[in-house]
Amino acid sequence: MGRFPVFKALIGSYLRHERGRTLLTILGVALGVAVLVAIDLANESAVASFKRTVSDVAGRATLTVRGNGAGIDPALTRTLAKAEGVEAVAPLIEGTATFVPAEGSTETLTLLAVDLLAPGGEEEVRDLSFQLAENVGFTDLLTSPGAMIFAEGFLNRAGLALGERTRLRVLGLETEVFVAGVVRGSTYAEALGGNVAVMDLGNADLLLRRGGRLDRIDLITTEGLPTATIQDRLARLLPPTVSIERPEARSTQVDNMLAAFRFNLGALGHISLLVGAFLIYNTMSIAVVRRREVIGTLRALGISRRRVRWAFLAEGLLMGAVGGVLGIVGGIGLAAALLDTVSAAISINFVQTNAESLALSPGKLLFALGLGMATALAAAWGPAAEASATPPANTMRRGSLEHTLRPRSRWRLALGLASLLAGAGLLFLDPRPGLPIEGYAASLAFVVAFLCAVPGLLDGLSRAAKAPYARLFGAEGLLAISSTQSSLGRASVAIGGLMLGLGMTISVSVMVASFRDTVVVWMQQVLQADLYVSPRAPSAVARAEPMDAALADRIEALDGVAFVDPFRTRRMDLMGAPAFLGAGRLEAARFSNEDIYGRPMAEVLREAKANDQLIVSEAFARKRGLERGDTVAVPTPGGLREFVIASVYYDYSSEQGYAIMDRELYLQLFDDPLIDSVAVYLKDGADPGAARRAIEGAAAELGTVPPLRISANSELRGYALEAFDRTFGVTYVLQFIAIIVAVLGVATTLFAQILDRADEILALRYVGASKGRVAKMIALESALLGFVGVVLGVASGLALSWILTKVIMIQSFGWTIQYEIPWLLIGQIALVVFGATLAASVLPAREAVNRGNGRSMMGVR
Repeated sequence: MGRFPVFKALIGSYLRHERGRTLLTILGVALGVAVLVAIDLANESAVASFKRTVSDVAGRATLTVRGNGAGIDPALTRTLAKAEGVEAVAPLIEGTATFVPAEGSTETLTLLAVDLLAPGGEEEVRDLSFQLAENVGFTDLLTSPGAMIFAEGFLNRAGLALGERTRLRVLGLETEVFVAGVVRGSTYAEALGGNVAVMDLGNADLLLRRGGRLDRIDLITTEGLPTATIQDRLARLLPPTVSIERPEARSTQVDNMLAAFRFNLGALGHISLLVGAFLIYNTMSIAVVRRREVIGTLRALGISRRRVRWAFLAEGLLMGAVGGVLGIVGGIGLAAALLDTVSAAISINFVQTNAESLALSPGKLLFALGLGMATALAAAWGPAAEASATPPANTMRRGSLEHTLRPRSRWRLALGLASLLAGAGLLFLDPRPGLPIEGYAASLAFVVAFLCAVPGLLDGLSRAAKAPYARLFGAEGLLAISSTQSSLGRASVAIGGLMLGLGMTISVSVMVASFRDTVVVWMQQVLQADLYVSPRAPSAVARAEPMDAALADRIEALDGVAFVDPFRTRRMDLMGAPAFLGAGRLEAARFSNEDIYGRPMAEVLREAKANDQLIVSEAFARKRGLERGDTVAVPTPGGLREFVIASVYYDYSSEQGYAIMDRELYLQLFDDPLIDSVAVYLKDGADPGAARRAIEGAAAELGTVPPLRISANSELRGYALEAFDRTFGVTYVLQFIAIIVAVLGVATTLFAQILDRADEILALRYVGASKGRVAKMIALESALLGFVGVVLGVASGLALSWILTKVIMIQSFGWTIQYEIPWLLIGQIALVVFGATLAASVLPAREAVNRGNGRSMMGVR
C-alpha cells in the first residue's frame, strides 16, 4: 500500500465523520494564534504610528541636535552651519496653541517657529513649502507678530480663508492672528495631524516666552560622508546640555521603553497558544483511540511505524494550518478592537501615539501561522508516536493506548523537582530593571513543576475520593472514579491545560488587584490637597497647555485657601534615559507616607529643600541604579548641574520616573514661571464648592489661562483609576480566551474517555442503566477533573502572581507593589471555571447516552 492511501485511511474518513471535534480543535488553535496576532499587531501599529511621525517630522534630516529641556543657544546654529560635513541647518521652536472659534469645539495646533531667513533650510529639511495670501509679502511674515501660515487641512476644517483673522490661545493668553499663507502637500504637517501653524522664529520666541532658546536644530550632512563620523565631530562642538542623535534614535529609544510592556503582553499571548496545544494533544489522542482498529489493520498489513506516525503528524499539521489561518483573520479583527486600548495604554504610560489603522506585516502574519503549525505539530507528536509504537495486537484492545500514555513517575518526579529548584534559584537573583527574562524563566520552571505534579495529584485525589463518591453517588460515582484512573494520562493533559488557563487568569488578576490596591493607598498618601487645578487636555492622552503662575497667586489670595502648591513638569533625558523633571513647593503636606528607606517624607522634604537636593521616584532610581546620596546631572540653560538625591519615594504615576526639586530652585535655574497644575489646600471648615467657584472666577478675571479642570481629591483619584483600568484592559481579554480554550480541552478529554469505554457504556445500557445515570457518571468525571484543575490552577496562579508582583513588575517598570490576595475574586473565578467544566460535560454526556442507544452524534456507531 502506498503512502497516500495510508493518509487517506487514517485521516480522510476521520475528518469527514468527526467534523465537530475537528472544528473544536481548530477553534482552539485559532484562538491561540488570534491572541498572538492581535497583541503583536496592536503593539506594532501603535509603535509604527509613532515611528511614522518621527520619520515624517525628521524629513530629510540626517542628524538632530536637541536641547534636552534646557534649550539651545541660537548662536550654535551658526557654528553648526560652518562645520565640515553639514550641508543645511534648520532651527526650530515647537509649542502648542489652541484655536478658539466663535462657535464649536476648540482644536489644538502644533506651533512651529522656523527661521524663514535660512537659505533654503526649511524647505530643504522639512518640506515646509507654502503659498502666501494676496497682499502679503515675505517681509510681513517677519515684521507682523500675528502672521501665521496654516496647514491646508486645518484651514478647511476651521473654515478659514487666506487673509482672514482669527484668535489663538497660547500659554493661556488669547492672541489675534491672521492667515498669511497655506502649507500644501507637506508630509511634515500631515505627520502632526494636519493641525499645524508656522511662524517666524523671532516672533514665536516672544509669543512662547522661550527667552531666545531653541528646542532643536535639524541638520543635513554631506552625502557620501559617514554620518557617524560627522556626528562624533559635531558632538565635540556642543555644550554638555545639548545632545546630537540620528532621527531614528528616537524610535529606538521608544522601542527600548516599550520593550518590557510588549514582552509582558506577548508572554500572555503565548500562554494562550500553549493552552491550545493541550487541546490538540487531547484531540489527537481521541483520533488514535477512534482509529485503533484501522491502525492495527494497517500495521498487520505491513505498513511501517514511520508511515503511521507521519500520517497522524500530517493531520495535526493540517489542523494547525487551518486554525492558524482562521486565527490570523480573527487576530486582525481582535487587533482592530484592541488598538485604541493598547494605544491609550502606551500614550498614558510612555509616549503619545494615536494609531488609527493597523500596520499589517506579512512577515509577522506568516510567523504567527508558522508558530501555530509548529505548536500543533509538537502537540501531535506524542499521540502519533504512541500510535506508531503500539503493537498491532494491542491496538485491538480497548484501553491499551491509554495504558501507554501513563507517565513514568520517576522521570516525572525528577523533572518536577529539577524545575522547582531551578525556579527557586532564579527567584534568588536580584531583580534588575529591563526585560523580565529571569522572572518569566522562573514562572516557566514553576509551571513545569506543577504540570509534573498533575498525574500524581489526580491519582491521589481519585483514590481519596473513591469512598466519598461511592457513599454520595453510588455506582455512578465508583464508575466515574474508575474511568478517571484508567485514563490518567489523557485526563492529566486536560487538567494541565485547565491549570494553565486558570493559573494565568488568577496570576494576572491578583497582580492587577494588588497593583490597584497599592495605587489606591499611594494616592491616599500623596493626594493630600483638597482641590487640584489643571488645564483641560485637548484629548485623553495629549498634554495640556501650561498655565501662567499668576493663577496660583490669585488662588492663594482667595478666602478659605490655606496655601497652594504650583507644580511644573518638563520631560527630558536624565542620565541617559527619558524622565520627568518636576518642580513644586517641597512642603510637608505634599506626602503623608514614608520613603523607601522608612523615613517620614516630611523630614525628607525639609532636608531636600534646605540643601537644594532632589527627591526621585523609585522607577527613576531603579532604572539608573541610584540610591540616596548619589548625584543626578540635570541639564540647565547654565550648563549641567549635579544634585544630590535626598531620598527615593514610591511613585506609580510614570514608568519613566520623576526627579523633583523645590520650585524656588527651579525658577533660579530655568527662568520658567509657567505651571502645569495647582494643588489647593483649604482652611479647616472651608467649603470646597465655594472654593471651586471662587477659583473659576479668579481664572476668568485673569483671562490668561486655558479652560480649567478643577477636581476634588476623590475625583482625581477616579480619573487615575480610570486610566489604570484602561491600561490593563487588554489583559482581561487574554484571560477570557485562555479559559475558553482550557474548558474545551476538558470537553475533548471526556469525549475521548467515552470513546474508549464505548463497549462499557453499551453494556450498562443493556443491563438497565438509565440515560440519567449514564449522564450522571460523565458529570461526576467532569466534576473531578474540574476540581483538580481548579485546585492546581489556583495554586499555580497564586505562585505565579507572586512572581509577577514581586519580580516581574520590578524588572519591567521599577515599581514595588504590595502583594494582596483578593480571595473573593479568586473564589468567583474558580466557581465560574468549575461551572464551565461541568457545562462542558453536557455534550459528552449526550454522546454517551446516544452510544448507549446504538447511535452517535459524532457519526460513528
